[in-house]
Amino acid sequence: MLSVNEILKTVPFGQKTLETKFKKMVGLTPGKYIQIKRFVNLMRKYEKEQIDLKDLIYMYDYYDESHFAKDFKLFTSKSFKNYFQEDYILVKKALKNNSYDFLQ
Repeated sequence: MLSVNEILKTVPFGQKTLETKFKKMVGLTPGKYIQIKRFVNLMRKYEKEQIDLKDLIYMYDYYDESHFAKDFKLFTSKSFKNYFQEDYILVKKALKNNSYDFLQ
């Protein structure tokens, strides 16, 4: 995954200017955009391919499972275990149908 530091190496301005310009264009800071993009990509891959979650967590550059768990709770308001015990048809459908085209 791309990092803010890697973006800064390719643009002719500093982090604050990057964040300001990026947020004005996208509506999010680069860091938040990357965080969301990483989470959505991981969830899509998990839903489509049924890869072991632990493998995906490391494949998508999470430090460890607790790091992923924090993002999961942030974006879904549920723990991973509780989330998949309930039926979130609309969210699952959106992930499968690539409804987050702005993140691609």
